[in-house]
Amino acid sequence: MKKLAVLITGTLLLMNAAFAGGILTNTNQSAQFVRMLSRNASTDLDAVYFNPAGLTQLDNGFYFGLHNQTIFQNRTISSEFPLLHNSEYKGEVFAPVFPSAFAVYKLDNWAFSAGFGPNGGGGSAKYDTGLPSFEKQIASLVPALAGLSALGYPVADYGVDISFEGTSVFWGIQAGATYKINDIFSVFGGARYLPSVNTYNGGIANIKIGPAGALVNAQTYLTSAAQTANQYGQTAQATMLLALSAGLGDKRVDVKQTGAGITPIIGFNIHLEKLNVGLKYEHMTTLILTNSPSENDNYSAQLFPEKFGNDIPAIISVGADYMITDALKISGSFNEYMDKWVGWGNNVYGQHRSIDKNYMELALGVEYNLTEEFAVSAGYMNSNTGVSEQYQSDFSYSNDSYTAGVGFQWNMNDRLVLDAGMMLTTYKDETKTFDASFDDLAKNFGPYTETYGKDTFTFAFGLGYKIAEFKSKRKRR
Repeated sequence: MKKLAVLITGTLLLMNAAFAGGILTNTNQSAQFVRMLSRNASTDLDAVYFNPAGLTQLDNGFYFGLHNQTIFQNRTISSEFPLLHNSEYKGEVFAPVFPSAFAVYKLDNWAFSAGFGPNGGGGSAKYDTGLPSFEKQIASLVPALAGLSALGYPVADYGVDISFEGTSVFWGIQAGATYKINDIFSVFGGARYLPSVNTYNGGIANIKIGPAGALVNAQTYLTSAAQTANQYGQTAQATMLLALSAGLGDKRVDVKQTGAGITPIIGFNIHLEKLNVGLKYEHMTTLILTNSPSENDNYSAQLFPEKFGNDIPAIISVGADYMITDALKISGSFNEYMDKWVGWGNNVYGQHRSIDKNYMELALGVEYNLTEEFAVSAGYMNSNTGVSEQYQSDFSYSNDSYTAGVGFQWNMNDRLVLDAGMMLTTYKDETKTFDASFDDLAKNFGPYTETYGKDTFTFAFGLGYKIAEFKSKRKRR
């Protein structure tokens, strides 16, 4: 059952999936993003993450903001493999607390900023019934062992308990400084530190085979069949059955993976009377994770090397805000994730997870001030993944998506601002064809397909507070 080991590895690696952004990166870092979706030219407090070079547009003072999102994601995988008990498998990803925080000290031409949030991951994923790739390997035992009927051990059906639950979060702790060159141009330099933690718990247990309706423990059944085969002088078959039995024991994974990386960040802002343009470049993050299994873990050492790479791609971000009137603002944002610069390894079928083109996002947002204190907003984002069909598997897949967000901003007083919003992301189903060129099961049971889909709903709120306001001590001309 060597393939089962590979499949378990794939399930664990799945937990690194992001909620909004590229393959690994979360860009949903504020309630303003959720309600508007285009923030790359922001000059509000969340510019700490989205456009740090624009922070010098704030008035002098000290600012602090705290945001939270509650995120629900459903994953649906359909398989046409003919021997499976189920044709559809579902997983749930839930993040009840997805926090981010921002702080800025602005004085004249300088702004010093700090930020915190889940740069990757941030939720827990649960698969109660496993995934097709697990069950296909076990289901294929039924025809493979049909010959045991001659020994009095018919194999007509199977059963197995498969479940995994994992959490993954790559925290981003950012700091930097912005300098206003003149009334038009500002620049930013900083870095983000990413302490990263994955935890996984679950496994494969109680594999059963035998006559339909009378399944028994697979190891017990095969050991008895091996003894019978040996009595009939079929020593080669007995040896094979004993080896297969040894590989069908319970597999338990209970492991924690930790590591840290640093992301250098630079930014540039252009501010005109009605137009603001923000540009940002995040360098690739080199990230090495180390495994620390618990005493209950009997299998993770066979799945992972002690240390392995999990690099995060570089990102180019561009955005523009334009004030059509004093009350109406439109915004556009573009992100490109440099996925082709990062090695993604192989999928669970041994195929190289190749990238055809970089992941790209294009967002449009609009904000309208109903009064001086209250504004409403809406946004739309189109995301296009660049992965090849080889990249896809039921453990780790990337789909094109479409996101819509709505919300409001309420200036409660001169110092306190409330933002709230919600967004829905729908993903285009992706289909993978399994044929004999790479899938052993397709050689025996013919070509078949799997379809991968998901959807995500997010609700967010945030508070921004101007703690102090002060005038420059510098003598003005």
